[in-house]
Amino acid sequence: MAGAVLAYGVARWLGKAAVVRLVPVRFRSRLDQWTRCVGSGELLVVRLIPVISFTLLNYSAGLAGVRPWIFLWTTALGILPLTVVSVLIGHGALTWSPGVWLTAVLGAVAILLVVRRLAGNLSRQPTNQN
Repeated sequence: MAGAVLAYGVARWLGKAAVVRLVPVRFRSRLDQWTRCVGSGELLVVRLIPVISFTLLNYSAGLAGVRPWIFLWTTALGILPLTVVSVLIGHGALTWSPGVWLTAVLGAVAILLVVRRLAGNLSRQPTNQN
């Protein structure tokens, strides 16, 4: 949580000048529109999608001007599911049988392969650059 707040704060401090330098002109109007209408629901949903970079979202929220309170509570609630799963896995991992370990490793590999495949498909899709 501290790292998320730090990244958000740095991005807020960099401000509009960083947006002008980092965001291509063709995306700035979309970013401005998103900033005006982003609410807690949208940010929370994005937080709960596990394949979206947590750090990138922290910086993006800061650069986009998301209000601090919305950022704080959606971040806290958004990291809760992964934290609970991590604690449960860590708590029981030492007592797992070899079969459970094998299933866990194969499941993790399968998830990584699916994410990699999806990312590859997304990067190959043509973009509309009107």
